[in-house]
Amino acid sequence: MSFDICVFHSSAAPHQPLEFEKWYRQITEWDIYQEYDDVSVCQSDLQEWYKSMIRRFPVMNGRDQESSAQAFLAAHPEANGDEAEMLLENSMADYSLSQNLIYAAFNWDLASEVYMMARDEAFRLGLGFFDLSNNRVYFSSSDIMLMPDEYGNIPEPVAPLVDSTTEQVSGDISELRQQMRVDMYRDLYEKSERSQDDLNEIEKKAFTDKNSMFGLMCFILWFICFLCFLVFQKVFDFNKWGDILGFVFLLCIFMLIVRLFVRSVVASTHLKHRTGCFFRRK
Repeated sequence: MSFDICVFHSSAAPHQPLEFEKWYRQITEWDIYQEYDDVSVCQSDLQEWYKSMIRRFPVMNGRDQESSAQAFLAAHPEANGDEAEMLLENSMADYSLSQNLIYAAFNWDLASEVYMMARDEAFRLGLGFFDLSNNRVYFSSSDIMLMPDEYGNIPEPVAPLVDSTTEQVSGDISELRQQMRVDMYRDLYEKSERSQDDLNEIEKKAFTDKNSMFGLMCFILWFICFLCFLVFQKVFDFNKWGDILGFVFLLCIFMLIVRLFVRSVVASTHLKHRTGCFFRRK
């Protein structure tokens, strides 16, 4: 999971939530035939923001990957070997560059640091800052616009940003993490409920199929009739039929056991196909 932010040229972006969202969607529908790793296409203030950020968060993919990695390692001479490689890998970010907007994805563990640096640098350069985690658009430190939620509703306005303190940023990140944990547990619960319903349906179909039950009932009735006939034969001492009927009786028992075993294997196979295991815990 990554921590994503966006900076943009304020004069190019609409100041109405719905218009801004439309403008943002059009830019971020990245064209697969176009390259987005050339910072020269950005306006000068966006270029300065980008160059400031890659000194701390090197480029993961793109033209500046090697140079930014070398500059980062040179700024951390205390790290070497595997430690340096791990530090570099955890600090890298993925930047998508366009004329009026830069979209960047960072390591989630660095969210608080990224949030403060990216936003403060944007304000210093007069850029806009889109906080995707809280759905807030900052045109400046005191000009905040709330974006529509997933249902198209726009929340109540919030007070202007007075100071980008560590406490405020930490509070925003903590609130986001808490909400993400709640969403994750809700998704897991819903998936487990659906899986339970699917398993119950499989078992029901495996053991209550109408045609199979009808055939099994006919077999059981025939078996009872045969057993009664065998008892009748013993009572009236029809010895010449004894060996034949005894063999048929044992054969019927064997067929019944085989039938039940086959049905169990079929049911287990269905469960394995849907769940990946033969048995599930109750």
